[in-house]
Amino acid sequence: MSLNKLECARPGVDKLQCFSRECPDLPVADIKKQLGVELVIKLSFNESPYGSSPRVQEALQEAIGALQLYPASYADGLCSAIAEDFRLSTNQVLIGNGADEVINLVVQAFVAPEQEVIVPFPTFGAYGAATHMVGGEVVKIPLAGWILDLEAMKAAITDKTKMIFICNPNNPTSTLLPLIN
Repeated sequence: MSLNKLECARPGVDKLQCFSRECPDLPVADIKKQLGVELVIKLSFNESPYGSSPRVQEALQEAIGALQLYPASYADGLCSAIAEDFRLSTNQVLIGNGADEVINLVVQAFVAPEQEVIVPFPTFGAYGAATHMVGGEVVKIPLAGWILDLEAMKAAITDKTKMIFICNPNNPTSTLLPLIN
C-alpha cells in the first residue's frame, strides 16, 4: 500500500508552502556571496546590524551557568513589567517563544476550519501558515502603494471572518500606516 506523504496529515497542511530561498531570507554570508558585496545590513528578520546590547550580553553571561535548566513557565517578571509599562493586568499579556508561537497560539484559540482570516499581501508569512494549519481560509488583500489598504480589508469582512492581521510596520515592506487622530 502506497500513501501520499500528506494523506496522514491533518487538513490544511497541504496548503503550507516552504519558505522560498530568496535573498532576504539567506544568512548574511550567503547574501554577500550571492550579491558580490561586502556590506550587508539585513533587516528582514528584525535583526540588528549593531549586534546585541551590552545589557543583553551581560544578562547572558550571568545566565550561562544555568542554561541547562528549563526557564520559568509563566515569565512572571516579564509579564509584570510589560503589564505595568502598558497599563494592563498581567492576564492581558501573552508571552511566547517569538512572534510565530504567539501567532500560532492565537489562531489555534480563535479560528476554526473554514473561518476566514484577513491579511494584507504581501505580509509576514506566519499569519497564513497558522491559518492553514487550523483549516481556516486566508483572505489576501493587496497593498495599496505599499501600504496596508484598511478600507479594502474592512470591505472584505464577511460572516466567516474571524480574525484580521494588521502588521505595522508591515513585513516585508516595512511601510507604516499613517497616524490617525
